[in-house]
Amino acid sequence: MATKAASVQIQQQKPWWLNCLATAEPGLPLDYQVTLATDHLTTSHACIELASKETERLLSSCPKTYHNTVDELLLAALLLTFNRWTGQNQLRVDYQASASEITWAFPLNLSCHAGADLKSIIRLVKAQYRAIPEQGMGYGLLRYVSKDAELMALVEKHPMQLAFHYWGLLDPAVGRKRDQFVGTGQSQLRTHMLGFTGAIDKGRLSFVIDYSNEQFETRSITGLAQLFGESIKAVICHCLHPSAGD
Repeated sequence: MATKAASVQIQQQKPWWLNCLATAEPGLPLDYQVTLATDHLTTSHACIELASKETERLLSSCPKTYHNTVDELLLAALLLTFNRWTGQNQLRVDYQASASEITWAFPLNLSCHAGADLKSIIRLVKAQYRAIPEQGMGYGLLRYVSKDAELMALVEKHPMQLAFHYWGLLDPAVGRKRDQFVGTGQSQLRTHMLGFTGAIDKGRLSFVIDYSNEQFETRSITGLAQLFGESIKAVICHCLHPSAGD
């Protein structure tokens, strides 16, 4: 791993990641102005779940419209959600990817222009996601193996507020459980203000949003969860419309 992290290929990716973290994110609309990391014991949750038919359409029909992955469509719904919730057109996500039993994370900057329609948002998110070098694996090597000083300084200066992890089909055989929330981590402190953890279980897509009740009121995150569910359904409806597509 150390040899790979020190390779020219990975070192050439460093400017990308430095640029990705160069600016601070817009603040989230906190109910209580506690901006420091909060204790994991303050964590609460809000949930959404799609019907089986909606989930089937998301998995089988919707990706064909713009040749997207399900992850990209969910990220488009996430950007739409936060655009509606905060009024901001930019969103930085600590995106946690999975393949087989391997999980890795990297920062993903998503953006759209003011007043963008769903077609534009879906296309933009697809392009922004696919522009990430080597699916983001180089970021992990630079941060956790090389412990690059410049990168670590930016991570500390501009900590990411939002974590997102879509597991795909839930597979108990490899230990994927609903209580593996991305915003909590293994330490005594929460790693993010908000964590979105989703999976397909028994034919239905569900997401859990974890948050600190020292920062957000229950009604605020319940509303955010409802907005995210509505945004996912809006993406599904758009992709199934006869006028949609490349």
